[in-house]
Amino acid sequence: MHQNFIYMKHILSLIICSIILSNLSAQSIDKGDKFFGLQTNLAFTDIYSTYLDLSLTKNVKRAGFHIAPTMQWAIQKNFVVGTALHVGYNSEKTNYNYTFTYSPKESEVFDLGLNAFSRYYIDILRNKKLKFFGLAGVHLSYASWSNIYTTPANNNSENELVARGSLGFGLAYASKKGMIDLNVSNAGLFLGIHKRLGKK
Repeated sequence: MHQNFIYMKHILSLIICSIILSNLSAQSIDKGDKFFGLQTNLAFTDIYSTYLDLSLTKNVKRAGFHIAPTMQWAIQKNFVVGTALHVGYNSEKTNYNYTFTYSPKESEVFDLGLNAFSRYYIDILRNKKLKFFGLAGVHLSYASWSNIYTTPANNNSENELVARGSLGFGLAYASKKGMIDLNVSNAGLFLGIHKRLGKK
C-alpha cells in the first residue's frame, strides 16, 4: 500500500510539473496546427499489457514502462487526426515458496503497437485552457509473454498480433506551446505531453 501511495504521488507530481512548465497563455486548436508528443500508459488493458510501474518489496519486484511518441495534425478547428507508436515492457519476479505449479516465479511481457486516432476537442472554459475531448482509434498491436514456473515443465511463452478499435475521452490543458492531457479508453489510461509545432 505504501509503495502504491508513493507511485501515485510521483504521477501527481508529474502532472503538476507539466502544468507549471506550460506557457500560461492559452490558444485554440486551429486548422493546420501540428503537435508532437509523448504519452505513457498507466494501466493494464486488453490491448496493451504494459504500463508504467515500479514496486520493490521483499517478495515481489515489478518494473515496467510504456511510451508512445505521437504526431497530431488539426484538419479542422478542434478536430485532429494522428498516429502513435507504442513500445512497452513489464517484468515481475517473486520470492514466494509456491506450492502450486501454476504460480509463475518470473514473468515478462513486451508490447509493440501502431495506432491511428482522431480527437475532437470542446472548450470548457472561456480562456480555452481546459478542453474535454472524445477520441477514437485503431490499434495494430503485437504482444509477447513468457512465464517461468516452479516446475520447469510448465514454462510457457505466447505471441499475439491483433487489430482492435478503441473509444474514449479525456481532458487537456492547452497553451501556446502545447498541451498536456489525461485520457482513458479500452487501450489504457494515458498521460501525455504535446509540443505545438506550428502550422503546416
